[in-house]
Amino acid sequence: MVGWLMILNKKIFRELKNNIVRYATFFFLLVFGIVLIVGMVASSDSIINTVKLTNETSNVESGEFSLYVQLSNENINELSKHGVNIEKAFYIDVNMEDGSVLRIFQNRKNINLLNIASGKQAIKNKEIVVEKHYAASHGLDVGSSINILNMTYTVTGTGSVPDYCFVKKNLSDITSDTSKFSVAFVTDEAFTEITLMTSNIVYNYSYTLSGDYNNSDLLDYLLSVEYDKYASKDETYQAMREDAEDEILKFTDPLSDLEQGASNLSDGIYKFGDATLEITSGANKLKEGFDEYSEKVDRFNSGLKVLSNGLDDLHTGTSQLNDSYAYLSHNGTTLSKLADNMLLTMLANIEGNLNTQGYDVQLTESDYKETFSGIYSLIGTDSPQWKKLSEFEALLDNFYALKQSISEYTDGVSKAYDSLSKLNSVTGSLADGGDRLNSSSELLQDAMRQLNEGTSSISEAMAEINDKITELEDGSKELYGGIQEVTQTVKDYINDEYDIDRINLTSFIENENNTRINGYKEDTLINRNAAIAVGVIFFILISYVLSVFSVHIIESERNQIGTLYAMGYIQKELTKHYMILPVSITIVGSIIGTVVGYLTIPYFALSSVGFYSYADLILSYPYYIFIYSIVVPVLIAYIVNVIIIRKKLSAEPLSLIRGTDLNRHNQNVQVNLKHMNFVNKFRIRQVIRESRIMGILFGGLLIAIFLLVFSFCIYCSISDYAERITNGVNYNYMYLLKSSLYDIPEEGESVYIEELSYEMSGMKFDVTIMGIEEDSKYFDFKLGNKHNDVVISDSVAMKFKLKIGDKFILSEGLTNKNYAFTVSGETNYANSLYIFMDISEMHELFGTNENYKNIILSDVPLDIDEKYVQSVIKSDDIKETADSFVSLMTTTIGMLLIVSIVLFVIVTFILMKNVIERSTFSISLLKVFGYTENEVSKLYIRSLLYIVLLAAAIGIPLSKLILNSLYPALVINFNSGMKTVLTLPALTCIIVLILVSYAVVVLLLQERLKKVSLAEVLKARE
Repeated sequence: MVGWLMILNKKIFRELKNNIVRYATFFFLLVFGIVLIVGMVASSDSIINTVKLTNETSNVESGEFSLYVQLSNENINELSKHGVNIEKAFYIDVNMEDGSVLRIFQNRKNINLLNIASGKQAIKNKEIVVEKHYAASHGLDVGSSINILNMTYTVTGTGSVPDYCFVKKNLSDITSDTSKFSVAFVTDEAFTEITLMTSNIVYNYSYTLSGDYNNSDLLDYLLSVEYDKYASKDETYQAMREDAEDEILKFTDPLSDLEQGASNLSDGIYKFGDATLEITSGANKLKEGFDEYSEKVDRFNSGLKVLSNGLDDLHTGTSQLNDSYAYLSHNGTTLSKLADNMLLTMLANIEGNLNTQGYDVQLTESDYKETFSGIYSLIGTDSPQWKKLSEFEALLDNFYALKQSISEYTDGVSKAYDSLSKLNSVTGSLADGGDRLNSSSELLQDAMRQLNEGTSSISEAMAEINDKITELEDGSKELYGGIQEVTQTVKDYINDEYDIDRINLTSFIENENNTRINGYKEDTLINRNAAIAVGVIFFILISYVLSVFSVHIIESERNQIGTLYAMGYIQKELTKHYMILPVSITIVGSIIGTVVGYLTIPYFALSSVGFYSYADLILSYPYYIFIYSIVVPVLIAYIVNVIIIRKKLSAEPLSLIRGTDLNRHNQNVQVNLKHMNFVNKFRIRQVIRESRIMGILFGGLLIAIFLLVFSFCIYCSISDYAERITNGVNYNYMYLLKSSLYDIPEEGESVYIEELSYEMSGMKFDVTIMGIEEDSKYFDFKLGNKHNDVVISDSVAMKFKLKIGDKFILSEGLTNKNYAFTVSGETNYANSLYIFMDISEMHELFGTNENYKNIILSDVPLDIDEKYVQSVIKSDDIKETADSFVSLMTTTIGMLLIVSIVLFVIVTFILMKNVIERSTFSISLLKVFGYTENEVSKLYIRSLLYIVLLAAAIGIPLSKLILNSLYPALVINFNSGMKTVLTLPALTCIIVLILVSYAVVVLLLQERLKKVSLAEVLKARE
């Protein structure tokens, strides 16, 4: 049968020639779709590979950091021993005459090398290289002149650097505008000359890692390195340092006083112990004298006088000792109250710290340990907060032990005071007895006996006093040691919480987290992945359209196929025959589409090339695109057509010859149409008869409508975002200060901001927390009542899916501190990610001076000394940036619109044309019966309107629902929250475009309908 099969295959060319319009239209659709897919995917890969190769040749940084005080040569040499290669990347922001800002660097030597696009590097003192997009937007070419700080420089070249691929002034900026901000490079001598004219220099460093140090090791080194804290002239730095030192002194001064008092108390007790030992020694000697009384009676009188004088001195000494112990007893009471106050103060401080971290607890002396046990059971011992909580508990234990030791000490002093009171009374009696002995020798025996009894009492009392003094000495030693331990613990805690050395490090960012270096990648990958996903859907749709053609051919040639079966042809041979045309068209279209798609790479990359700053595009041709754009569509077309064609060819030869059973699945559908007019009945039965084609058509329309809705959603969402930015910014000027101003101009309102980060989906997003007054002029919402309550912007709410009452945690990058907040409200503020807090609570939370403010908002320009101002942001600049973002997406939106309309028109035309061709006999018969062209059109073409309207009714809301879930993922790297918006005017435009596209298809189909002649009835006779 091979020879007969070769003869049979000649029909393929006849089929192609007879239906050239159908196949040409399909071929154009296939090529058009593959060109778009390959162009988007290949351009994305070309951009990624270009930047990757440029980063390698330019030796892109592993990270960068900024300091207030420069690193010393010793620091740099020490780091180099660990494989940390550091290069100075100092810069100065210069305000240009046209309002733009140029960030001036000195020429790079080793890291982040400059890629020259035109011209050459600056090698002389008055030469400069400008970033290429800034040069283009300002009309600067090689040889042009540019004025910087009243000095004229000659532009010797334009180019780009890898650390400013995404040219943003601040890392937290949402987008960039290279006409307003960019970078430039001068020689070392020229840079030094510029620094002499301004103090606005930033000590930034770039580094690469090639040894045993990683990013964390370098960060630890920078935080621990010693430096001259007075070397920096930056007033912001000095103000921050003074605030931190003041906060530390609030803790350390009382502790030092307490430690000194404990030391003095211990010394006094030791001196008192020495005095009591001397008294005890005297009493023992007196007792020994009495034992020798009988042998030394002749010396009694002289000794009696000495004794009388000694007893007088003893009484005087015990009176003084009694007064000293009275003073000690009073001071012991005071010390005990001080210990109580210290314990209560520490309980309050730690309770406030815990509440700041989100634990709503109350700590008392009696139950603080149970409270900590409850927290431990909630967070577990594996939590990173467990160690800090255990340190707090240990600190409270030390203060509690201190209070107990002081209590024991005061009890001992009271007992000793009682004993000394008795001793003073006894020594007074002894003194009186001595006087009586001097006046009356007859009473000598009685007096000596009383004296002997007195000395025994003295000896016993002094023994008891010595025991108490020993206890006091031990207690005072323990007290002093305990206070020293508490002092050291508190100092260690203060060093962790108020590490002044960290103030020197103003920023530290790794390559992976630097959006200036990698910001392009997320956008590019989103475009590539979206194109690949849409491509698969497109290939499946195309394959089903092809299968419709094949089925149409089989049904129109059913008699011949039945005859061929009867002649001995097998299903496999016929399947191959009917597969040749659709698969061949797919192969040729895929190859041509792929080739043309590669040629369009520069055009698809235009938007990225114009937005991001990198070297000239290097075209990439990855193998997987060949497989995806050629093998995948051919494979899908082969599989789909094999399944459908085999199913059609599985009928019995006799059924094929008679034309029965080919549409049995449609003929079995029973619909009650008795109450309808003829036209509606005919239309419904026509849809049922052509259910396969109508199903594919409906799916194609849904895809086209999705792309149409997608394009308008992008435009509406970005426009809404730009409008929300405009409405949310109520001030005209924002002054970012280097140091806090105490003399705020009357027209300005000062606020306080800190930069924190929020982690979501493995990514970190910069979040700005702003401290404002309750009666703020520019923010009219109500702040929360609790110390950790915040009002979030609607951007934050949308981005992180937060609502009122939710708790969330923000972290500080350098210190790894976490801060817990509770959402108390939401406000409209779309410009980046902002949360708002009471400024007093914020000062307390971050441990800053209550007068510290680093932002001034104003409606009018303010007269502020330039040395205090880091930068000025105008509301007009914010609005222009938002508008530029809309312009940036115009190309993508336009492309989606064109694709959706072309897909709508071509798919609808191809499939409905196929319906007309399948119904040629019926249409010809209707014309024979006298039906006009308009009436035939109503029956076969205009019924399409209902399918289009149904597709629109289902497709538009379905597309919006899909985009509600899909759009946040597409803009996940965008550092702001964006709604998925579809406005009523946009919805109207979508419906109008659908109807206009439908009208175009109807006009094309009516032309085809006119070509059906009356002779078709005669041709179809059996």
